[in-house]
Amino acid sequence: HLRRSCSRIIDSARLDPTSLATNLVLWLRTPFISGDQRLEFNLPGRPLFDIANGVLWGVGLLVSTLAARRIYRRGWYAPLVFILAVSTVLPSLISNDAPNIVRAIGIFVPSAVFAGAGATWIETTAQRRGSHTVFRAAQAGLAGMVAISGVTTVGDMQRWIAHPGQYYSRHQQTHEAADYFKANLSPDTPVYFNPEELNFEGMYDAVIRFRAADLRPRHVGAADTRKCFPLPDVPAGYTAFETPSLNAHFQEVLQPWAQTRQLYQSVYVADSVTTYTQTLYLVTPLLDRLHPDDEPSIRLGNDSGDLFELRPTGLPEAVRAGDSITVTARFRMLRPASYDYRITLSLLNDPEDSAGRNHWAEQDDFICSIYGSTKWQANETIIRTLSLQVPADAPSGRYALVLRTYGGEPYKSVEDLHVTAPTYDDKYEGRYYHPLNVTGTRTSLNDDVTALELTAVDGYIREWWLIGGFPGNALDDDVLTGGEADYRVPDDGQGAVLIRSRSSKIDLTRFVRPVEQNVAYLFAWIKSPDDRKGFLGMNSDDSIAAWLNGEEVWRNKVSRYMPDDMRDIDLPPIELKKGWNALLIKVDQNTGEWAFKARVLNPDGSVMHDVEVATRRQ
Repeated sequence: HLRRSCSRIIDSARLDPTSLATNLVLWLRTPFISGDQRLEFNLPGRPLFDIANGVLWGVGLLVSTLAARRIYRRGWYAPLVFILAVSTVLPSLISNDAPNIVRAIGIFVPSAVFAGAGATWIETTAQRRGSHTVFRAAQAGLAGMVAISGVTTVGDMQRWIAHPGQYYSRHQQTHEAADYFKANLSPDTPVYFNPEELNFEGMYDAVIRFRAADLRPRHVGAADTRKCFPLPDVPAGYTAFETPSLNAHFQEVLQPWAQTRQLYQSVYVADSVTTYTQTLYLVTPLLDRLHPDDEPSIRLGNDSGDLFELRPTGLPEAVRAGDSITVTARFRMLRPASYDYRITLSLLNDPEDSAGRNHWAEQDDFICSIYGSTKWQANETIIRTLSLQVPADAPSGRYALVLRTYGGEPYKSVEDLHVTAPTYDDKYEGRYYHPLNVTGTRTSLNDDVTALELTAVDGYIREWWLIGGFPGNALDDDVLTGGEADYRVPDDGQGAVLIRSRSSKIDLTRFVRPVEQNVAYLFAWIKSPDDRKGFLGMNSDDSIAAWLNGEEVWRNKVSRYMPDDMRDIDLPPIELKKGWNALLIKVDQNTGEWAFKARVLNPDGSVMHDVEVATRRQ
């Protein structure tokens, strides 16, 4: 972004004398003769001031030069305003396309000050040198000038909005669709625009909202057939914007859920080889398919009650490694939402089968990024498609597809919804899950290679008790009950969660939320055959601390990236006693990745293979 911004500044700069003189003349014309020509910013050529504002500005500019002490509280105020005016115009003065009002947007502040100075001088002069009648007449005149300026501004704004070029500068197809809906659909018919088929980022908040007020009382929404599609319980108008390379497949997507009827179609020519087609449809929902009585639904909610009714379809019973899984989730709102909710679809090992929650694939996104949950209506169903690729190296075994719905920013969940009906066990913390059998080229992970066998190869500990996280805390915050030095996870695991990783690099973002501004603890037992010395080999992203048998052996406050290799950056010396030794590691997180690795090394740096690492003392 910085490189692109610098390149743009260099490309637009105009510092030669001829260009500077030309730009200066253009800016001198801006107040009263001709202003910015760009339709996006201005009614083309409309001067900065109308007559009323221009008179006040001109008087204020003059008295700010000749009588500043009588107008301003401090003598240096007037020079400061002049300096502000010059500095705000300077970016446009030394660049191309002058007078560019956006590059000089700050000019409105000194301009308003000068106009206020002019009005102040007129009023105070009339009060000091004239009669009471003259003073009242001056006040009335000033009020009239403000009124005239207001009327002029409203008229110019209406001319700007109605300018034919607006269709082209602000997406012609959207305006034409809005015009058609307004003229041909009843006021109680909802309408939905398809704004992102050409990657018009932010278009919903810009152009569609620009016309939403004009379409009232119709409900106005947005749809993207590639990701999410809202369907109300009543017929609604839709736009489908299609190209040869970005085909919305509108009717194909809607066919299982609704009937479509074409209303209107336009073809737009972008250049000599590219055309775009926009089709307007009237869509009538098939309610017996959207909400069938014989199809079970899942209710998602929080402590305040149920929020969504969820109907997932396309959930397979079995797949092969390397297959793709496509799940269609239908969300129906039961009450107004406080957040724009996200959905995560994860492929996990069944905890009962693998003694851990290994993530094999995951998709996380807004349920509907262009039409957030806070805008949904009670009679709408949002259809969202999610896809996962089962890794080709996934071993055979039992897995689960887990759906998580939460509100807030990614990995900063402020509201995690849980299944409220029907009743589910708490295997996945109240989230909806679907059992799945995977047939792979290898046998199950437990039968093929265990975490202890993997640890025996390179020494890195792969099974830990996880305590936390503790959001909002950092490395120096002792948040464990009884203190960090004295903490031990009981053999029954109370207060901790058993985690397991196939990789030596323990990715904490798979197990802890949120994954920014957080801290977590990891605990394991190390059984040594005798008293001995060695090293604790560690690496982390970010800061890390370690305790062995209650003694702090390492603390490194750092913000860093952790490479995925056999590298131990932190190597504190340790002394193991004969028997079981308690190892507690603490890792905090700023932003980005969150991970660590740890192993026990001999004094010569080799892996200490004759110690036993376990989460429970046998």
